[in-house]
Amino acid sequence: MTDAVIRVLVVDDNLLARLGIVSLLKTASGIEVCAEARDGVEALSLYKEARPDVVLLDLNMPRVDGVQVIQALVLESPPGRCVALTQLEGSDDILRALRAGALGYVTKDAAGDQILEAIAAAAQGRKFLPTSVGAKLAEHVMGESLTLRETQVLRALADGHSNRSIASLMRVSERTVATHVASILFKLGVKNRAEAASTALKRHLI
Repeated sequence: MTDAVIRVLVVDDNLLARLGIVSLLKTASGIEVCAEARDGVEALSLYKEARPDVVLLDLNMPRVDGVQVIQALVLESPPGRCVALTQLEGSDDILRALRAGALGYVTKDAAGDQILEAIAAAAQGRKFLPTSVGAKLAEHVMGESLTLRETQVLRALADGHSNRSIASLMRVSERTVATHVASILFKLGVKNRAEAASTALKRHLI
């Protein structure tokens, strides 16, 4: 991905904000804005048409909000890679985005280089959080433990079950399982299912 052009879908219901982000991305080398959406409904439709490498999206939008978009895209094959872009640096928004499956989080007033760095990281499947956001997040989640349902999902995950299989076993939707998995990865501080299983065994969580 390092030498390839990163194709980005920009999603924001605020026209001026969207134009500003698009303008920034168009001046960056190695990035192409392949589509723009005004809300979550358009985002889901355009994603299937454009198949971007990264989705840069606002969380607070009409009809379908950014968190719901992220939850839907992580169920795609391969999973959609999303970076949340919001007006405020609120820990609740950060948690909602990351638990939904976002790989990164930046504010709209962040430096252009930071936004580009978040996109590049997501394109490679890496997580990105600005230092200030990471510190705020650490304060918020310190001591936070897995719920009973998350522990059940983690146990099934460690046994090698797919999201679809877990959904069938627990009689819930795949989207619900994906949300639990994203929350588990976040709480354990790991990047993927294999690391989650390994960490869970080391910490005697299952």
